[in-house]
Amino acid sequence: MNLDETIANTVRGILTKWADAMPGKPIPDLGAKLSFVSVAERPAFIVRLLTLYDIRQAQDRCTLPYEAGLQAAGGKEEIWKQPVDLRLDFFWQETTIRMPLAADPVECPNCAGGGSVRCEACAGSATVPCPECMGAKRKSCPQCGGLGKLACTHCKGTGLEVSGISAIGLEQKTRCQSCSGTGGPPCPTCASNAGECAVCGNTRFLSCQKCSGAGNRECAGCAGRRQVVPAQAFKVEYQPIFDREIRLDPETPQGLLPPELSHEILGKIIHEAKSDSALELGAPLPRADLQESAATLLKRSDLGRRKFAGQSRIIKQLLALDRIPVYQAVYEYEGKKYSCWATALENRVAAAESPFLDLAARWAQQAQELVAKQDFVQAEALIRQASALNAGPWSAALQQTILQGRQRAAGIQHDLRGLAAVAAATLLLALACRGGHNLFWPLAVYAGLTFSLLKLAARPLRPYIQTLAGSLGSAVGTAALTALLFLAIAPTRRLDAREFRGLIQSRFGTLEPIQLKPEDESYLRSIMAIYEPLGVDVGLAQTALEANARRIEADRQETLRQEESRRLQAAAELQRKQELKAAQGSLRVTKRAKNKPRKLR
Repeated sequence: MNLDETIANTVRGILTKWADAMPGKPIPDLGAKLSFVSVAERPAFIVRLLTLYDIRQAQDRCTLPYEAGLQAAGGKEEIWKQPVDLRLDFFWQETTIRMPLAADPVECPNCAGGGSVRCEACAGSATVPCPECMGAKRKSCPQCGGLGKLACTHCKGTGLEVSGISAIGLEQKTRCQSCSGTGGPPCPTCASNAGECAVCGNTRFLSCQKCSGAGNRECAGCAGRRQVVPAQAFKVEYQPIFDREIRLDPETPQGLLPPELSHEILGKIIHEAKSDSALELGAPLPRADLQESAATLLKRSDLGRRKFAGQSRIIKQLLALDRIPVYQAVYEYEGKKYSCWATALENRVAAAESPFLDLAARWAQQAQELVAKQDFVQAEALIRQASALNAGPWSAALQQTILQGRQRAAGIQHDLRGLAAVAAATLLLALACRGGHNLFWPLAVYAGLTFSLLKLAARPLRPYIQTLAGSLGSAVGTAALTALLFLAIAPTRRLDAREFRGLIQSRFGTLEPIQLKPEDESYLRSIMAIYEPLGVDVGLAQTALEANARRIEADRQETLRQEESRRLQAAAELQRKQELKAAQGSLRVTKRAKNKPRKLR
């Protein structure tokens, strides 16, 4: 069969670009390896109509400056005689115009017939303050601000400083010691002279530019003519509207052309008509259906004119016919024939069957075989590739099969990991509890409870624990939860504490303040050394030992006090005896002296 090589090459290029746009480019050589059986052009046509509307809507009443020969509006059509300074082009524009309602003038209410009003910029003074020196007679120095000196940092340029507070609460000031009352050193920039203003020459004021120094300006309401006429303001809007109709070959499949076509030219313009008013169809279009579409668009444009608020008319229209190449082709690839529709617009292709759909079906079949072999990683990769080419319900069904297979395969692994996690948690708890002989049964109960919780959690969490990380996370999370409960309840500590209290009661009955023998102290210290590392509260025994130590210390102190008292009594008795003996000796000496005869001189 003879083929138009130009059309065939065009379709080959479209199919090549279509293949390159597929995810992963699974068939990069499609355009080179296919061979055409038949190819034909089935063009699509777009009839486009651009309409520019002139919309004029009445606004508020206003006035116009009076002019000789000014004519009042005679009717509704007068609005279209008013000039508008807008471009006759297809883009949105807006302005305001005023139309006189009467020819007889009246005094301007804005200026009271004077033709001028007071200037708002200078308030009628004809001058404004100099913007350079702000009316300060001289331009301020940028360094000292026109003061001629630099402000003292101590007194802030005042020359005075606070020396105290008077009796009535007022500040007392004296001359600043830092600047000797000068307020600061001379400014090195202006040397006590801020300089003349170069703008106003130290006159402080300039002539008002708004009114040219007159103090009054022309009245805007009457343009200085003192009289106005009543008028009506109109809002004028140039509004462009785009409309179109698409004509396809009856056999063209839906979805071939993009759902949202731009307003730009999409193909080759084969017909165009312009008018500076409402367009009339002149030369017939190539086909009757295109002629019908053009007439429909023109009718819609006229109906649309009536929907605008105010008065409207069509001031410009453009009718264009675009021809978009669309092709129907039958080609052969790898021994199988395929048919398709193609268009150069975005290189779109529509086909019920294609090599990509066949490739996706093969990948889906291979994925099912891999699932049967429990090679879930490769199966999921193929499913993703196939879904990118041909997404459908089969993908979800196959993913569900993979999920179920993963859950079955992960069951034993999850149990083993759970057992490992429980064993590790049990070992850590045993180490934390220091291996008390009462630890066996609580740990056994803990291990059974943890594994039971792990099994119960496996079913609702199955979709999340298929991976190694998820399974380990579930096991560790369950073990951690039960470990926290175990530590919060602390069963071994309670058992050890009960046993500790039983040993004390069996020997002492109660540890009320009693006198402990040395062997009792040794006994208490020995059981404290055993149970305290197990986390048992041994405060009762510790309190008894401390109370006994305090009693022993009190007895020792009492003994020492008694011995010291006896020593002091013995010393006092000895001193008394010595004093008595000394007194007796002195008495004997006195008696001998009295009894001895005196010698005569």
